[in-house]
Amino acid sequence: MNDQTILTYAASTPKLETSRLVLSRITLSDARDMYEYAKSEEVTRYLLWSPHPSLHHTKRYIKLLQTKYESAEFFDWGVHRKTDGIFIGTCGFAAIDPNELTGEIGYVFSPLVKGQGYATEAARAVLQFGFMILGLTRITARFMLGNDASEAVMRRLGMRATGFLPQEFYIKGEYRSILEYELTKDEFLAD
Repeated sequence: MNDQTILTYAASTPKLETSRLVLSRITLSDARDMYEYAKSEEVTRYLLWSPHPSLHHTKRYIKLLQTKYESAEFFDWGVHRKTDGIFIGTCGFAAIDPNELTGEIGYVFSPLVKGQGYATEAARAVLQFGFMILGLTRITARFMLGNDASEAVMRRLGMRATGFLPQEFYIKGEYRSILEYELTKDEFLAD
């Protein structure tokens, strides 16, 4: 794939399935479920964004995402449980560099499904897509120091720590340090 094809195809967010999950484009029908977790201080504690103040805000955000999908600027899937179709979070690429064939994944899940392995399962599907379909050679993930749950997902995926960025971001009134993990395509295939 050429540079633009990689971005366009990633932004098309083709449906991905795992044994328990369906990953698909985020739509307005996901707004209520997204708002239920996006309004939480607990969920946004280690994120760059603040809690959503209203359902209307979440709907506006999702409408903006539709534009970003179309312009190949957004690469996240909505994650739904197969058993009941409930939207439980998002998982995808925070960034893709088609010149370097690298990407950065990220994920956010409802605290209602904490500890059930959904983040790892969804992220594994996104890694598979990135390496096998997009042809990426290295995928990274970053988290704020203290977000032990996110680090645990990265470790379960076979990612390894590669960097520490002390006081990298000033977020919500304090400087936050960032840790970076990565996984190469060869490491992914060897697992």
